[in-house]
Amino acid sequence: MFERFYLGGPNSIRSFKMRQISPQDETGTRIGGTTEVLGNVEYIVPLPFDLRVAAFFDVGNVYGFKTKFDLTDLREAAGAGVRWVSPFGPVRVDYGFNLDKRPGEKAGNFHFSVGSPF
Repeated sequence: MFERFYLGGPNSIRSFKMRQISPQDETGTRIGGTTEVLGNVEYIVPLPFDLRVAAFFDVGNVYGFKTKFDLTDLREAAGAGVRWVSPFGPVRVDYGFNLDKRPGEKAGNFHFSVGSPF
């Protein structure tokens, strides 16, 4: 289980909660995958007082077990965020919009994190 791939969260596809993108078994439990594809692009604009605003685009998916590897089946997110270079380290607040919302999924998610993203 610890060697399987999951996506979603503040460092991957930000319109999903942590580990929400994954193949599922017959009961709907997320079981992780054997292969992942992930791409992130972020544009950051510096502001006064160590603040920055960011716009981002995330794309990717997780495949494996009963999920066939298909690069035409990618999950996409776009959004914006604020960064602050605090005396204790970087602080990030992002909101990602789910660009290919499927039934039962939320339109997007907030993420708060402290520390370097990668």
